Amino acid sequence: MAHHLEWYPPGQACYPPELPASFRSIHDLKPIVGVPRDDEVIGIHTVMHVASKVSGVPGMHNPRFFMQLADHLFNVQMAKYRSKYSLITSPSVSAYSSVQ
Repeated sequence: MAHHLEWYPPGQACYPPELPASFRSIHDLKPIVGVPRDDEVIGIHTVMHVASKVSGVPGMHNPRFFMQLADHLFNVQMAKYRSKYSLITSPSVSAYSSVQ
């Protein structure tokens, strides 16, 4: 599938949540500007995987951080999706007319 960069704002930015110090050594997430690269998405998945693993350790689970990380992943995945598909396919910008 081709990327249609003209449909995606080149200055669009996705900002990650503040990482706890213990997670920065795993992968220090940076803001993503423009169309997310695969390695940037993989980095988010890596941090989420570690956050999931340590959630059973007393004092390590932070549900708010995990939710913010999931939101960030969703936003980045949507940015990748929007770079591939026209925004016209979005129901919020489509106009329908009745056939007579």
